[in-house]
Amino acid sequence: MEPKFDFYEVVSILPCDAVPGRLWGTCGVVVGRSGGDGVEWEYAIQAFADENCCWQLEERCLQTEGRKMSRDDVYTGEVMGVRVDPATGKGSPRT
Repeated sequence: MEPKFDFYEVVSILPCDAVPGRLWGTCGVVVGRSGGDGVEWEYAIQAFADENCCWQLEERCLQTEGRKMSRDDVYTGEVMGVRVDPATGKGSPRT
């Protein structure tokens, strides 16, 4: 099964049990996806109304807006180092 949405495609978030009501009807951009081989595709959505969080949503929760953004529109080029504690697997910002 082919994915319904492409990277950097602008989508609207539909009313869905996996999404907080405050995001219903808002838009976001596809920044990741996983699935295929008989498994429903899921997408990492950067919601414009919630810039500090990405949501992993199923296709049924999304609808295309018919436009795409460029990678440069989505990513600023800034990077952040992360240190992982090997004993716990927890990450924290590298200082």
